[in-house]
Amino acid sequence: MALASVLFGLPANAQCTYDVELIVPDCTYGGGSGEGISTDGSITGSYSCGFGPEKAFGWFGAPPIVTVPILAGYTDMSGRSVNPFMEIAGDIENIPSVGVHIHHAFLFSGGKTIVLSLLPGANLAEADGIHQALPSTVVGYTNNTVGGPLAAAVWDSRNTVTALTLPLGPNSVASDINDKGQIVGWMGQSPATSHGFIWSKGGVIDLGIPPGAIASTATGINSSGHVCGRSAVSEPGDGPTVRGWVWSNGTYTMIDPLPGYRTCRPKDINDDGTIVGACEDAIEPANPNNPAPAFIWKNGVMTSLGELVTLDPWVILTHAQGINNAGQIVGGVADLKAVSGYAVRLTPIPSSIGDFNCDGIVNVDDLLGVINHWNFTTPNLDFDGSGTVGVGDLLIVLDNWTL
Repeated sequence: MALASVLFGLPANAQCTYDVELIVPDCTYGGGSGEGISTDGSITGSYSCGFGPEKAFGWFGAPPIVTVPILAGYTDMSGRSVNPFMEIAGDIENIPSVGVHIHHAFLFSGGKTIVLSLLPGANLAEADGIHQALPSTVVGYTNNTVGGPLAAAVWDSRNTVTALTLPLGPNSVASDINDKGQIVGWMGQSPATSHGFIWSKGGVIDLGIPPGAIASTATGINSSGHVCGRSAVSEPGDGPTVRGWVWSNGTYTMIDPLPGYRTCRPKDINDDGTIVGACEDAIEPANPNNPAPAFIWKNGVMTSLGELVTLDPWVILTHAQGINNAGQIVGGVADLKAVSGYAVRLTPIPSSIGDFNCDGIVNVDDLLGVINHWNFTTPNLDFDGSGTVGVGDLLIVLDNWTL
C-alpha cells in the first residue's frame, strides 16, 4: 500500500517553527502514528486502512514509503524505532489459535522481517529502541503471559537475546539505547513503585526517584548520559498524577505540564538536552482552538508544539515521540473531521541562514551540526539547497559566523 506525504511550509519567527510533513495512508479512510526517528531523519510508525490490520512503515527521507513485510501467521505490526541503515524495530502480533493475540518483537533489516528471539520461558516480547550504528542492537523486554516477570532484554545483530542484570526486580523494561550503548528503562516490583535505571557494560546506575515522587520511569537517553522520563507524584486532594523530569549527573529537574493539563510524559531527549513528549488529562475539554498537548522542553522552557506549526484548524498535534540531533521530531496528529490520526515529521526552520538550531547565533553548535550530518539529506542543515549536507553548507556557516 502506497502512502502519500504532504508538506506544509511554515513562516519563520524569532523561535524555531517547523515544516510539517504528514504521512497519510493512500486509502479511502485510515490513519496512523509516528513512533521513532533516526539520526538522518528517517521515521517509523504504523498505519491502517479502514478496519484493516495495523501495518508498520518506514520513511527513509524520500519516497517511496516502505511498508514492513508481514510474516505468515502474524497480523498487526507497529514500528517503534529506526536507524539510518533502513532498519526498524517494533512489535508484531500473532494470529491466535485460542483467541489471544501475543506480541513478539521484530527487526526489519535488509528488506526482511525477522521475529526476534525470546528469553527462556517467555512467550511475549516488545522492542522499543534500536542503536543508531551498526551492528544492530535492539532493546525492549520479554515476558510470559501466564505470570512470568517482565525482563529488560537486548538483542544483538545475530538475534541473540540477553536479559539485563539489574539490582531491583523482579520486573524490568528497557526503553532506549544511546550511541555509547547505555540503556535506560525501569525496574522494580511494578511501574507503580519502579526506579529508573541506566545500564552499561560498566555497571548500573539506579536513578531512584525524584523528591516527592513515588516511582520513576526512564524513557530516553542522549550521548552525554542525560536521561528524560516521568514519575508518579501524589498530589494532595487529587491522588497520583504524572510529572516529567530530566536527570543529569545525579540531579533531577522536574518538568511540569503545559497550562491546562494535569500530566506530563516526556518521551525522548537529544544531545542538546531538548525533550519532547505529550501532556494529557486536559483540565478543560480539548478543542481545535486550544494548543495541542504535544510539547518541546529546552533550557527549562516548556512550549506547546502546537504553537510552532500551522495546521488545518481541525487537525491537532497530539503527541511527540522522538527527536534527533538535528531537532527533527516525529509524532502524530488527530484529524477531528476525519476522526483519524496520521504520522508526522517536524523539521525546524532556521531563524536565519546558518542557524540550524534557532538559538539566534551562528556558532560552533551549527558547525558541529553540519559535520555530524555530513552527506545526510537533513533539510534544516542543507543551507545551500544541494540536497545533501556538505562543503557548501559548511562554508555558509563560516560566512555567517556570529562575531
